[in-house]
Amino acid sequence: MMQEQSVPILYADEHLLVVHKPAGIASQGEKSGEEDIIQKLQNTYKELFVVHRLDKRVSGLLLVARTKLVAKTLGEQIQNNEIQKKYR
Repeated sequence: MMQEQSVPILYADEHLLVVHKPAGIASQGEKSGEEDIIQKLQNTYKELFVVHRLDKRVSGLLLVARTKLVAKTLGEQIQNNEIQKKYR
């Protein structure tokens, strides 16, 4: 497992990242101005696209696309329930 400034990266290839988002940090920018997961990852990965979000108070696995095409494809798979988000 790789680490990027305290963001555990469980999987990475040229298309996507699977990261463990800890509770208390936003998936993507919010009005508070606090650093979010994407900002932390952009120090290493320049172009990233959020495929789905998790609530700030929730920890869990987050899919992050590395290209627009992969983001679009994964987004369509989520819409078609081929990929499902589950809370425990």
